[in-house]
Formats: sequence, structure tokens, C-alpha cells
Amino acid sequence: MEGRKIRTNKGFIQYLVCSLICVIVLWFEASAQPRFSLSQITVYDQNIFRNYLKAEDWVNQTSVNFQYDVRWRTLPVRFNYTGDLNLFYYNTDRLSHAHQIGLESVLDLSEKVRFNFGAAGQIRRYQPEFNIYDYQTLVVYGQLRFDSWQNTPIQFGYRFRNRDYQNLSELDYQEHFGFVVIKHFFATRTTFIGELNFGQKKYAHLQAAEAVIVVTPIKPGKGRGGRYGKGNMAMPSDTSIIAYNMTALKAQRTSLSLKLAQSLFSKTGLSIEYLRQFQPANNIRYVTGIEYSYSKDDELYDDPYAYGSNGLELTLTKILSWQSSLKIYGSLLDKDYLYSIPVDSTISPNPSAEKRSDRQRLIGMTWQKIFNIERRLKRASFYLSANYLVNESNDRYFDFDGFFVQSGFEFVF
Repeated sequence: MEGRKIRTNKGFIQYLVCSLICVIVLWFEASAQPRFSLSQITVYDQNIFRNYLKAEDWVNQTSVNFQYDVRWRTLPVRFNYTGDLNLFYYNTDRLSHAHQIGLESVLDLSEKVRFNFGAAGQIRRYQPEFNIYDYQTLVVYGQLRFDSWQNTPIQFGYRFRNRDYQNLSELDYQEHFGFVVIKHFFATRTTFIGELNFGQKKYAHLQAAEAVIVVTPIKPGKGRGGRYGKGNMAMPSDTSIIAYNMTALKAQRTSLSLKLAQSLFSKTGLSIEYLRQFQPANNIRYVTGIEYSYSKDDELYDDPYAYGSNGLELTLTKILSWQSSLKIYGSLLDKDYLYSIPVDSTISPNPSAEKRSDRQRLIGMTWQKIFNIERRLKRASFYLSANYLVNESNDRYFDFDGFFVQSGFEFVF
């Protein structure tokens, strides 16, 4: 297939081996304290792939997390393993799974200064029909927290991320991301949180080409009764994944969030948050002709470096009896993209010079109950959530609406 490159990441494999060796050494040299959690989420989504086709599906997301705390000499060390599996009822070929391991530690530099740091590696894999999404990621991070000023903690952080797409190497990148967070707690039971972020993404391969075409076999999506969502539309058996603007060298983004939370009554709180992402100064590499993969960090579907935005979020929280809580929330987000509306053979066969612009509105509510249990099972929680999402876009492919409901539980051992 033209444009597709199957590769292995030797550096990532070496990182896994080194991490396992470190865990074995720590096991024998220090006393350890393990922790394990299991979570299960079931989702019914009326528009599972977030486009005009409106395909519905049920998704089961199962996650396990294992933490192993040790103290090596005077240094506390935590080993993490997280695995997740996404299962689809109708679109069974969309199954995906991911595995992540990491090491992290914390140093008390003084009574009021704390430094935590760590590294993690992750792989995510899909079925052969959708292995265009396959990737591996390596992350190294550090964070400083200052409690020198009463009621005003300050945090500074940095993260380096290297991501390799196994079958679409033209989009491999390295990211440098820094942030600062300032909090202030007022005597009026008011909390202010301000956060400023800056990120830079540098692409690893600098091909002198405007576009790369990857043809991947995709089975027709099946909705209820063998239909694919709205209008009985079926996807073609072969879909051309087109990655545009391969001449882009790097992309940058700066974002700001301002949040104000106020306790209204003894068990009721209201928060409002303003979100602003400045229009990036550089162009990006992006893809079209590809559907939402339903993973938490699907940058191929909606890259955060691709747009500037303005948003507002409002949340009302009520603490109920029997260790339960209710949240009612809504958000409005305007997104202006860097790129023009691409060609889609099923909607608009002609290119457009108009840049993509979206307005996204979400309203929902979540109820959660926590169970405190002694002995081996330390804690259990259950939640139920209902949401309605509208995305108005001048790109007809992304002009959609739909509701999704989900329930989930978590056991902590």
C-alpha cells in the first residue's frame, strides 16, 4: 500500500525492558505496597463516530490499573501499569487495546517545595482494518509545587512526548509542553484557578510533499439492523486516508483557562471556567477521510494544535446523602481551524477555500455514589451520566448532534 510503512520502535521496547528490570531490583531491595483497581464503563452513543452519518453503538471500556509503591533507600518510587480494552457491539472491528507502564517519584526539596517526576511508555493497537491508528508513545515529565505563600499554591511543569504512528510515519512528532497553575483560596469559600499552557509539536519526518495517500481496507459500518446510521449510508470497502501538508515543520499552541468556584451552601457549589486557545502561528499536518476511533487521545480526529478556540463551562455540584453527589453541567466552545474544508466524496466533491469553523455545545448530568469498604476492597464507586452534544460546523461532514449515556463502576483494592 502506497504511503504505509510498517516499523518497530526499538527504543520503546528497550524502555519496557529497562522498566521491568527496575521493578525487579526495587522488589528485592525495598519493602513494597501494591494497589490495584478495576473499572468498567458501558456507553450507548447515538453518534459513535461524531459525524453526519449518525451511527449508533454500544461500547464497553474496561481498564485495570496496578500501582506498586516502594522506598528505595530514601527515595519513594511508584511503578504503574494501566491497560484498557474497548469493545464495540455493532462495529466489532473497531476493537482497540492499550498498555502503559511508568515509573514516578517525588522529592521534598524543602518544607514548602515539592518536585515530582517520572516517565511512561504506551502502545495502542487496533484491528487490521483500522491499524492506521496504531501508535506508541514515550513521555517524560516533571513538576514543581511551591507552597511558600499561604492559600496560594503555585505549580510549574514540563512534559516531553514522543509519538510514533506505526503505519503513518509522516505524522510522527516530538512535543514539548510547559504549564503554570496558580490557585488561591479566599476566606469567602471561593477558589480561583488560573492555568497557562504552551506547547510545541515538531514533526520527525520532513518530507517535501503536500499530501500522502494511504489506502486501507475498511469494512462497511453496521448499525442496528445492518444499517449504517442516518439514511442507510454505508462506507466504501476501501477508504483513502489522506494526510495533508507534509511540508509543515512544527506547530505551536498557547492556551489559558480561568476558573472560579464558589460554595453557595454547605453542600452546593458552582464553578465557571473560561477557556481560550490562541490561534496557532504555524500550519499543521492533518488527515481526512478517516473516522473517529473512540480513544481518549485521538489526535488524528481532532488535533488540539489545529485550531484556536473560545469556550465557557458551567458546573453545579450538589453533595447528597449516603456519600453520593450530583453534577449538572453545560459548555459552549467555538473552534476556528487552520485548514480549509477538505474534499469528501460523499458530501462535497469539490475543494473549498473556506476554513473549517465549529461551534460545540454540550449539556449533561452525572450522579455518583461512593462505597467505603474495609478489608481487601478499600473503595467502590458507581456513576451514571447522560449528555447531549451538538456540533455546528461549516464542514458538513462534522455537522452533527447526538446524545450518549454511560454508566460505570470502579473497585479499588
